[in-house]
Amino acid sequence: MAAKTFQCVICQAEVSKPQSYAYKDGRACRHHPEVQEAHTSSEQAKKEDLQRSKHRAERPAWNFNKNQPEMTRDEMFTAMGMKDPNKHCWSCHEDGVYEHIIMERYLVNMSKAELKSDKPVSPFEVVDGRLVNNQEVRTAVQAELGKDKVALRRIEVNSDYPDWKLKQVINQNRRQDKIQLVRMTGIIVLCKCCAKKFDFPWQYATDKIDKSDFTKMALLGHLIKPAIDNIAAGEIASEAIADIMKK
Repeated sequence: MAAKTFQCVICQAEVSKPQSYAYKDGRACRHHPEVQEAHTSSEQAKKEDLQRSKHRAERPAWNFNKNQPEMTRDEMFTAMGMKDPNKHCWSCHEDGVYEHIIMERYLVNMSKAELKSDKPVSPFEVVDGRLVNNQEVRTAVQAELGKDKVALRRIEVNSDYPDWKLKQVINQNRRQDKIQLVRMTGIIVLCKCCAKKFDFPWQYATDKIDKSDFTKMALLGHLIKPAIDNIAAGEIASEAIADIMKK
């Protein structure tokens, strides 16, 4: 019995099943670059789907009951085969931390350094003639949040933002689809590089303030410092107690 053949939807050549891949509404020769690319993407999607199925199998019941141990947030997303949407850029998928969390930890660690040394600590220092972040404080923040994580920001997405442009931002290389999430929440989470790449606004407050506003910023810093110092003092005490308990 003769092997069944198919007509390539690209070059119309007669090919057998082993010589071709499924492509669009039929089959096509394996040597066509676009066919190879489509097949690779399809196989990757199948692997990701299989991985999600394995995660679900490991945690078969999603309706939590009294007999089932409670999951942490990270465990829940892992079991669903997903990354926490608040911990990565929705475009490039790099792990990250929200800017306001980075700033909060920077202020607290700066206050901890001041309380330990009993001397004022500047947020900046000069290294090789350049003004950079205080290295002691920066190292402490990186130890807490992760050294290689990008800064993230929630950016508003208007309802009239075209779907085709949103797919370019989110669905690069067939990554996880968050278009529905963007439409439901009206926001997208991006790192600075991806925001700039796709023309989303990313301005720092200092980019648009007048010199007269620096007085207001200094006053605000003076007002919040007691609260930051209290948090820092509490953390120093907790760390000291933890060290004692280890001994």
